[in-house]
Amino acid sequence: MIEDGICARQMVDFRVAQTFRNLLMDVQYQALSVEHREQYANLIRRMVDIWIELSGFTEERQKRMQLKLSPSVISECALLLNRVGETQRAYEILEMLLDPEKSEGEEATVLNTGYVRHAAMLEIFEDALRERDPYKAATCVEIMSNSLPRSKLEPLVQRIQDRCKLTEHQNRMLTGFVRLRPQ
Repeated sequence: MIEDGICARQMVDFRVAQTFRNLLMDVQYQALSVEHREQYANLIRRMVDIWIELSGFTEERQKRMQLKLSPSVISECALLLNRVGETQRAYEILEMLLDPEKSEGEEATVLNTGYVRHAAMLEIFEDALRERDPYKAATCVEIMSNSLPRSKLEPLVQRIQDRCKLTEHQNRMLTGFVRLRPQ
């Protein structure tokens, strides 16, 4: 069904694209056979490539076809990529949310309104903790800090400090970052 939607150029319709992402997120990846996992992973890569390409139409003659990425779309795409083992690419996409050049000016490819999907970000955060990677976990916290109050961020930072080996300087940076957030 999703392949047919891609061929029919339905990916430019925001509601249909959201339905596609929801269908893909509902798939239990571990329950798939090896062949189906490969097909699933290829489909996700293809769809993410299409959405990123559509967001890059910033030239004057292409503007009407541009489909800027919202924070929720970025978090969902990152989650899907992370699930199929494309962790590095997932974080490259997430970092688009932290780059002001991507959301401001004529060349903007990311909407500066809206929020990330918290369930997706929490799943990515949990994977970062399983890997014991403080950089990835801190990136997730920084992204979630745009929409969560300090009281919700403090437990996440505590989990990073408990699970990852941090230097004293890294501990202070994380604690200070959260302390500077609004209540």
